[in-house]
Amino acid sequence: MIMMTHRDQKPIPTDPAVRQLRIRWLLEHPIWTHKITVMVPENIEDMFKPIEGTEFSEMLLPLPGWVEQEFSNGALQECWDLDLVFVNPETETIEDNEALNTAFRVWIESGPWYDFSKEGIPAPKGGWDSHNRWGKSHDTRLDTGGATMEEALLNLVALVECFYDDDGKSKDKWPCGDNEEECEPCEVEELCPSCGFVRQPD
Repeated sequence: MIMMTHRDQKPIPTDPAVRQLRIRWLLEHPIWTHKITVMVPENIEDMFKPIEGTEFSEMLLPLPGWVEQEFSNGALQECWDLDLVFVNPETETIEDNEALNTAFRVWIESGPWYDFSKEGIPAPKGGWDSHNRWGKSHDTRLDTGGATMEEALLNLVALVECFYDDDGKSKDKWPCGDNEEECEPCEVEELCPSCGFVRQPD
């Protein structure tokens, strides 16, 4: 995995309380959610009908008089791909020679929800709606990892904070050529004076 860093990234805090707050901030960030509309009754509890003889309830289909209401849906766990790998600690890559891969790593690829109805692709049967139009994306600027899940999440915090506003809008920070593999005049492990990215060895 190619992992990018940027000159505007904040360092990882060492205080356990601050680290916990940073991860909570990440989990609640709006890039991991999207809006959906749901038909609901005036009293939300009326959406559910108790199942006789049990402690459970079933959700009813919309009834006359119900109205549309907008909710936020989604979570970070729906927007990432996790890889649990062993790498060569000298190169941070997976070697063909398995004997060299002695260091455990958590790798994370992630990105915000994307509205696929804007792509011009054929709509599914029944048309696009607020439920089927959304899918996860991959923002390569957020590719990261760590020796533990906590470290990987803290690195992701720094990247999300660097590249997204608090309202979920992407900041205009991209590698030269919009492709980290063609970032010129960047050299590996050297700060690019144009875009501010540092490309790690791939």
